[in-house]
Amino acid sequence: MHTSAAAASSRAEVGPTPPPVPEVSDRVKRRSLLTTEALGFKSLSPLGSPFVSPYNSDDESEAAKRQKRQYFKRTYANKKFKDQVHGHIELPAACIAVMDTPQFQRLRNLKQLGAAYFVFPGASHNRFEHCVGVSHLAGLMAKHFKEKQPELAITDADVTCIQLAGLVHDLGHGPFSHMFDGEFIPRTRPDLGGAYSHELMTVFLLDELLRDNEINLADFGLDATDLLFVKEVVLGERVNGGIDARKGRPLAKSFLYDIVNNVHDGLDVDKLDYAERDARNTGVKSGCDIDRLIMESRVNVVNSRPRIVYPDKLVADVLAAFQTRFRLHHTVYQHRVVKAIEMMIVDSLVAADRAGVFSFRGRNRKDYALAEAIDDPVAFALTQDDVLQQIRLSRLPEANKARALVRRIDRRELYRSVGEVSVTRVPHRRVAGEDEDDEHSTLSQVERKADIASLFDLPEERICALLLETQAAREVNLARDEVIVEKLRVHHGAGASNPLERIYFYSKSNPIRARVLAPSKYGNMCPRDFIKEALRVFCTSTSKQRAVAVHDALLELTSALRNAPPPFLSLAHTPTFSGSQSSA
Repeated sequence: MHTSAAAASSRAEVGPTPPPVPEVSDRVKRRSLLTTEALGFKSLSPLGSPFVSPYNSDDESEAAKRQKRQYFKRTYANKKFKDQVHGHIELPAACIAVMDTPQFQRLRNLKQLGAAYFVFPGASHNRFEHCVGVSHLAGLMAKHFKEKQPELAITDADVTCIQLAGLVHDLGHGPFSHMFDGEFIPRTRPDLGGAYSHELMTVFLLDELLRDNEINLADFGLDATDLLFVKEVVLGERVNGGIDARKGRPLAKSFLYDIVNNVHDGLDVDKLDYAERDARNTGVKSGCDIDRLIMESRVNVVNSRPRIVYPDKLVADVLAAFQTRFRLHHTVYQHRVVKAIEMMIVDSLVAADRAGVFSFRGRNRKDYALAEAIDDPVAFALTQDDVLQQIRLSRLPEANKARALVRRIDRRELYRSVGEVSVTRVPHRRVAGEDEDDEHSTLSQVERKADIASLFDLPEERICALLLETQAAREVNLARDEVIVEKLRVHHGAGASNPLERIYFYSKSNPIRARVLAPSKYGNMCPRDFIKEALRVFCTSTSKQRAVAVHDALLELTSALRNAPPPFLSLAHTPTFSGSQSSA
């Protein structure tokens, strides 16, 4: 009796007897073993205890981590996508391997048009889809040449390399794309002397991508020469020694470089894709038939060098591609409000970087500021468009100026576009005794010149100084940091020249002979001028009174120039002190 009571007491302390464990089928056991012991991880119970990834362990050796990663090594194959612009597309396995990496996926967080998204709500597309589109078009053109002109001896490796170059050509873009390497880096890294470019960073980052993700291009039938070829395509004219020093492909195959980065005439699949994609997302009209242009192209020898040429019947499509470029620059890329926001973003990034807001971890656990991240591809791969959000969230007292600028952007209290003066190029006869050193010209010397182009050709810093010398500026004591001068240059891809003068065409009757078309063949399609130049002036102050003073200074400076038209009065659509600037 005593024993039974003790047993009952013991059962009461332990609790109710658990239900019997059900039998586990052999199939479940095999699956459990396949996902645990067979993969080298710590043994789990047959019922499948919660799995903790070993990759988070700092105590594990790199060799052990590398060994475990081998179990998850993917077998890559071609992959199909549905693209917004080109429809159903397919990329080779080598491109898929590069795409599925953190370095490339970063492009999803870089807006294709940077600050234009603040003005054009539809411009939300990213560098990611543009690169995928360029890779598709590059493969389309290379396969077309391979099929239609077998004498070119294009190999499968050639096609893969061209598609890979198209895929990674924008890998090195920084936050807000061209604004980063065109405006931010020159201001924060004068020690580079303007040598930095996103193409160079692309080459550095591509090496890091292959190393960090243990991608062996030999698995895809490519070798070191093929990788060199891909890099040379990306660099274009920046290859050491120029295009004649390229070693990735021989002269007989030099036309392959022009598919993605055409340094001869500027017409390549990169421009075809961004022109069509950007136009669709911003509402700009585009009249170029990309597929027809590619399928009708061929390779001919021009001046002892193989060149990509087009049928003369498609001259309108070729011209449309350059005209779309002009419209995009004039309407979107160089929009006055877009430029004002770009200036504010650059000013905020410069101030925040100096305040220590940004920190990007690179090799050897070293932290880099935003301007220094270009020195380490590991740190650079962490930069993206969220830099403005980092400024918003920063609580550093030193970042007050940067936060205030970002707050102004959010509240639409933008820098004011106070005037735009179109440039008229006319012959100029130098006045006797006039100083030939434009950089040190005085206000009186500029006034003696014949046209506005003389003012436009001065350095921007000198134009600012001339504006501050005017009576209108002195009356309100304008400060240097309240005035920004910008030179606007919008052209069709060849400066002031006709871009069709660099394109070679062939006729149906003689397809092996290429020539430049005479202007009489298309003269009625061309604009009178192929370039637009204008001088823009902005005021950084939120005070309308100060903005009016900057405008009056510009009017005073240009009124004495005989051929200068009156400045475009943009104050009519510039915000008042409490208003908001127009979005479009």
